[in-house]
Amino acid sequence: MLAEKIAENIEKHKDKIALWDKDKAISYGKLGDVINLNLDRINTVGNVGILTSHSSEGIIAELICLFLNKTFIPIVDNLPTFRIEKMIEISNITGIIIATEDKRVVQDLKEKYPKLDFFSIRKNGSVKKNVFMSKVYNEVPNDMYHLYTSGSTGIPKAVVQTKKSVYHFAIQYIERLDINSEDRLTLFSSLGHDASIIDIYSSLLSGASLFVCDIRNILMLRKLEIWLPQHEITVWHSVPTLLRSFFRFCKKDVKSLRLCVLGGEAVLESDFVKVSSMFSGARLYSLYGQTEHSYTSGIFINSVNDVGILGEPIDGVDFEMIPMTEKEFMVRINSPYILKSYLNSNDKPVCQGNIFDTGDVAINNSEGKYKFLGRRDTQIKIRGYRVDLHEIEAIVSGFYTDIDLWIISLSVGENTFLIGVYKGVDVDIQSVNSLILSVLPEYCSLNKLIKLNEDFPLTVTGKRNLGVLKSIILEKYIIEKGSIPKFPTIPRKDGYVFVEWDKNIFTKIYENTTYVAKWISYKDLGTKVICSFDLDGGIGTFPSAIVEKGTTIKEILENKNEIITIFY
Repeated sequence: MLAEKIAENIEKHKDKIALWDKDKAISYGKLGDVINLNLDRINTVGNVGILTSHSSEGIIAELICLFLNKTFIPIVDNLPTFRIEKMIEISNITGIIIATEDKRVVQDLKEKYPKLDFFSIRKNGSVKKNVFMSKVYNEVPNDMYHLYTSGSTGIPKAVVQTKKSVYHFAIQYIERLDINSEDRLTLFSSLGHDASIIDIYSSLLSGASLFVCDIRNILMLRKLEIWLPQHEITVWHSVPTLLRSFFRFCKKDVKSLRLCVLGGEAVLESDFVKVSSMFSGARLYSLYGQTEHSYTSGIFINSVNDVGILGEPIDGVDFEMIPMTEKEFMVRINSPYILKSYLNSNDKPVCQGNIFDTGDVAINNSEGKYKFLGRRDTQIKIRGYRVDLHEIEAIVSGFYTDIDLWIISLSVGENTFLIGVYKGVDVDIQSVNSLILSVLPEYCSLNKLIKLNEDFPLTVTGKRNLGVLKSIILEKYIIEKGSIPKFPTIPRKDGYVFVEWDKNIFTKIYENTTYVAKWISYKDLGTKVICSFDLDGGIGTFPSAIVEKGTTIKEILENKNEIITIFY
């Protein structure tokens, strides 16, 4: 059904934009031609890896696999070599479609896996009319894709999903949000993230246009204020973290937007306030879901009272709330559309029939609605990606055998930080993060590494007390050490550097606007300085930077200096 409906839209909307990427439009007709050109070329016998950057080529590769009834595995080209190798092994990949310009990664894989079939996407040539149409009527109900998520042992596990489920999620998304052929949707999410599945297939199934935007470069964030109205974008979909980053640079109301969809992380009251002012013509929709069940429920946020509410489940989904305390409930999902299985994992997502334990906790508020509280296990969300803290611990402890390590997450304001707390021999954060990034994606790196001067706090049963530890970390290692250091004021230069000091705050001037920011750290490196400061009032909302002494605020904001992931 999924491929058939997309094929029908390719025929129906031939002259309409299907994909927009790097200032180039790809029509539905051209999309069909490219698919046709490659159907007879991708002839590997097993599952297909798609080595991709954030680009339309990766989407086209997915569609080729869809029409060939091949299970695909997105492999983002900036992943650590170890993780890519595990994905190839676990998913039994026999062929790889190259959808990236990173020749180094391609060459490394060809040298390491000489028996794999490698394919490039052919874009021009004579096309046999409607070849792909003949492929879809006998569509095989095979697995559609494997998406990799965090595993507690340090080895990633693959979530296996079917075409039937993806079709259901996309149709529900279209119907709930009234997506139509006149809409223009954003694709901010990595192709290795389940949010991209919703964006891609809801767009193609509705005949809408999908605009691919790589926001990994901070300069692109600054351009979005112009890019969004220029392309008349109507639907924004991202994690809240990205939206908050965008609002730091956005000065004008983006009036083309009619929907702002946020998911993957908790939506805050401040998000609703900012969307109401900067996207004045848009409704805010909070989406709840997991990689294992892409789209579970959602709610239009019409007031601050709606923030955090799980919302109405989509068709084919029921919530089962399991009491934990008098007010708190563990969230379970009962649905035939949950993941088919995990690969390379002993985790059992299905405990009774079609029931999936999310690990999320909700509270029943005074209005009888369930409000999301967070998780009660070691899995957290960072920029929409689920991270198992035990996975990071396993990797670090396997190398540094002389330390006792505990990875915790700490939420301060709008931000979530990963902090390593340890006892034992001295280790430095740069070395630890280098080790982590050799195995795991960059969002798993630590923001801070703390050597504990006291024993780990314990509960009455002898287990580590997470709540007490977080209080200790905040009070003794962040707030106290985060007070303003004693050093001379940095002289004003170009009207852009720190101009006034006052105990715990300073003011800075940037483009004729005065901001108040809290100073987090200052470390003298001779000719350079490590500085970490906050733009809007919460610890660490602006990344730390290594800068030359006298560096201007303007230069820092334009990302002309090396950015690091540490704060003190």
